[in-house]
Amino acid sequence: MRTRSKTYRFETKLTERISKTAQKLRIGENAYVSQRLSRSITSDTLLQNIDGIGISKDLFQGLISLISNSEIDLLAAKVARNNLPIALESFELDMTPSSVLWFMQEVLQTLGWFRMETVSNEDCFEFKLFHKLNMNWSLFLRSILTAMFSMTREMPEIAVMDRIVKIKFSRQISWHSGESPQFLKNQEPRLKGIIQSDEN
Repeated sequence: MRTRSKTYRFETKLTERISKTAQKLRIGENAYVSQRLSRSITSDTLLQNIDGIGISKDLFQGLISLISNSEIDLLAAKVARNNLPIALESFELDMTPSSVLWFMQEVLQTLGWFRMETVSNEDCFEFKLFHKLNMNWSLFLRSILTAMFSMTREMPEIAVMDRIVKIKFSRQISWHSGESPQFLKNQEPRLKGIIQSDEN
């Protein structure tokens, strides 16, 4: 990855907080600032296209508990249809399973929808999404992921539990249509490694 030096001015208190936070995370300050800016740029580019309002966790759980399964499916399909194509277009990504996984990791996880873990087995790739809400949120995640992956015409197995959603892909899946986007190849090593191992 190519790097380049550039000077920015920060408030003194902010630089102190950056130093303390990087030290707690046991990473260098440059690496920490680069990570945070990269995630912020991703979110900022998309938030103008994704309507949202900040509410408490308890209120949010109460609201989604009132929604029926059929309403969850309809809402999830609408959210996927209205936002995924715009997001991928913003980053010049094709509508492929790899791009959806990138969207999950770099956008939805960054926005706090879940915490994503990746497991690579001999016969499949598994992605586990952990959250702290209720079963209806798991059902919503399943519905929106189903809608997203249906746009790629490659459907994984999706299983839900109270606070976990599991996604399983066969290694035989066609990750890309044609040459994979360069932007995707430069993403976090965890996802990048899975895609490269599948291509090899």
